[in-house]
Amino acid sequence: MGSSVPGKANPYGSFEDRAFSDLHKKIFDLAGNKTYWDPPAPEAVLGLKQQCEPLIRQILKNKSQKSTTWGWKHPRTILTFELFLPYLENPHVIAVFRNPLGIAHSSVEHTKKYTSDRVDFFQALNLVGFYYSEMFKVLERHRDLPVLNIAFEDVVRDPIMNAEKMANFLGLEWTEEKKAGLQRFVIPRDKIRQEKARARGFFTGKLPRLWRKYQKRMSR
Repeated sequence: MGSSVPGKANPYGSFEDRAFSDLHKKIFDLAGNKTYWDPPAPEAVLGLKQQCEPLIRQILKNKSQKSTTWGWKHPRTILTFELFLPYLENPHVIAVFRNPLGIAHSSVEHTKKYTSDRVDFFQALNLVGFYYSEMFKVLERHRDLPVLNIAFEDVVRDPIMNAEKMANFLGLEWTEEKKAGLQRFVIPRDKIRQEKARARGFFTGKLPRLWRKYQKRMSR
């Protein structure tokens, strides 16, 4: 599924595939240099099909060579999914739904560190409506696809049960070993909150990041 480098917003990383993140940035740049918080028109993205085909084929080829069963998680996929769809083999969709108020509050908190891309609460709610609307349109247009609808809050409350549900949906074997591995992998929400607070602290977060940047610059 891929992973991303830990940062202040996600001390353990957001587990979004970096290759897809980079590709989505290229696509959004081609569509008008828009961001997730100021998305381009869906028509502008889908109009890039011919231009993006070589990039999409290459990334799918790279991923398929590593594993016959794989996937990715990245929020911009809501606008780019139909660019990928013609080249996917046996795609299964897990559609994650979250309370819109929770998404809006999270968006406001996440964008506080930006200068130009900050969103207020009502902007964030409008974004939630926009992205959910686009997701509904995609699911409506492709009713033939296998889709599992999952509630974010249910996954947080009982990750083991929902992981088993996803495994069954994907036709993957669910074993005690995998269950134990998942239990080791899942981070309690309280610990995540503690790590976010630590990452925001000067001596526990900011100073170590500045020191790493300095070391990296000096090593060039």
